Amino acid sequence: MQPDIQAEFAHLHHLAAQHTERGYPVEFRQRAVVLGDHLSERGWTQQRIVEALGISRPTLRRWRQEHKADDEASVVEPTLRPVEVVLPAASPRAVSVTSPGGWRVEGLRLDQVVELLGRVS
Repeated sequence: MQPDIQAEFAHLHHLAAQHTERGYPVEFRQRAVVLGDHLSERGWTQQRIVEALGISRPTLRRWRQEHKADDEASVVEPTLRPVEVVLPAASPRAVSVTSPGGWRVEGLRLDQVVELLGRVS
């Protein structure tokens, strides 16, 4: 077994000791899923993985589903919002950009505004 995997198992055994009637700690469940996926990619069978983790196959399967749902829920879709480019009357070369959220960038050249808008869109 590789040293990093051994260290992860040692950490998981420490976390498993915190198991209560309410179940395993969230960190244990998350790390068990990640380690299980890692070991599965390296050819470990599901039976060998759950035996090494000290949990049942249905438990690991449920944790994987919960972990996947958490990952999908945390994905934030980028949204485009209109911005207004205002040329100040005092300096026709300087440009200010104000977002609908209220942030404002002033004193930009037109090429900088184009770059800024390209990054946020």
